[in-house]
Amino acid sequence: MNKSSHIVSLFASLLFVLPFKAQKGFAEHVKEVYQSYKNTERFQTDITIQVLNFREDPVIQKAKIKKDGNRFHYSLEDKRMLINEKYMITLDKQSEQIIVASALSEEVMNMDLFGEENMNAAIEKVDSIIDHGTTKGIQKYSIIAKNNLISKMEISIDTRYKMLSEVVYYYDESAGLSSTKVIIQYKNITTSPTFSSTEFKESKYISFKGKTISPASAYRNYEVIEINEDVFND
Repeated sequence: MNKSSHIVSLFASLLFVLPFKAQKGFAEHVKEVYQSYKNTERFQTDITIQVLNFREDPVIQKAKIKKDGNRFHYSLEDKRMLINEKYMITLDKQSEQIIVASALSEEVMNMDLFGEENMNAAIEKVDSIIDHGTTKGIQKYSIIAKNNLISKMEISIDTRYKMLSEVVYYYDESAGLSSTKVIIQYKNITTSPTFSSTEFKESKYISFKGKTISPASAYRNYEVIEINEDVFND
């Protein structure tokens, strides 16, 4: 689910790769954050993603996540994703395409948005966890993983909402990647957002002529691609 799904996948995954007996406090905080995202009925947050490279200027992207029950609306630069009771719709302004799939099954929904798998490949071995304590309502941890693609992570938790406020990835420079560091900041968190009546409706992006799906008038020149639900629900 791209960077948008990082929010919850990160913490759910860490539960299964970090040693509980050595870091009970950290594990408990991670579990609280995971449950907070999953159980909070409504929330909204703005996200800034900074990718630092060796020689080039940092790449900065802006994203937003909105949640209402099991309905989600993501935006990341020129991409949009809408998930509601009927559909999962992805819109790409650059390619002028709208991809339409049936709503995800509950099992796949939990795996993708609140799953344990996404971070396992990134964190195979944790050498140490440093608890930096809480300052001004922000609890901070550093996770050191030597000989790993991500050699260090800094995780900051907003203790008021029990949600992420910042995650920083440090990449092993010897791995030959173009990126050395990624900073993801979560701002303007609210658990009582005001959404428009059409915020999570498929009519934002598509319309119907009989059984034919067409782009909404705002995207009338876009190509619509329908995906069989079995691709997602297998």
